[in-house]
Amino acid sequence: MNVVHTILRIKKRLFGPAPAPDDFTGRNMFQRLLGTLNDQVFQVRNFRRTRSTFYRWLDADVCQVLNFQKSKYCIRASVKFTANLGVYYRCLRSVSGVWDDPKRRHPLDCHYRERIGFLGSNPSDKWWTLDQYERIDDVINELRLLIDVAIQKLDSIGTAKTLYSALRDGTIRGLTDRMRQDYLRVLEERQGDE
Repeated sequence: MNVVHTILRIKKRLFGPAPAPDDFTGRNMFQRLLGTLNDQVFQVRNFRRTRSTFYRWLDADVCQVLNFQKSKYCIRASVKFTANLGVYYRCLRSVSGVWDDPKRRHPLDCHYRERIGFLGSNPSDKWWTLDQYERIDDVINELRLLIDVAIQKLDSIGTAKTLYSALRDGTIRGLTDRMRQDYLRVLEERQGDE
């Protein structure tokens, strides 16, 4: 019995007191993270929230989307997640065949889409883990910095004209050559109509 108590004392010294049963479930921590980001980052920039997706319409034609995607391999004690961003252009729906339902907002349906980790100083497919050993404040601070960069990127292509320039220059990644050509064709026709 002494061995068990000694192990428990060592664990308590290393990891702090044992958490309450439901305080550190991955789901609770993920919801706390989303709530904090909503309050501190997204609401002040006029984004709205639907579950784990934040979006804002810049005008009647352009919607910016940031979505937090949980891994399908999450367990009760921890959540692994990443963030996706996208811009939806209503004028391109004829060539993409997706999403003109204002209630459905997801980066997979957007015409520009990227993982937020590729916008950082070390571009990679970044995934974060929330569990009882990870400091949620550190994750929030890291995400706040990346979200600032992501919103600057979204704003830089926030109109059909800026998207056209980015497509023509080849600065937008993640599109097939066919998609890029189709988007350029539609945007050129639109500019001719204006």
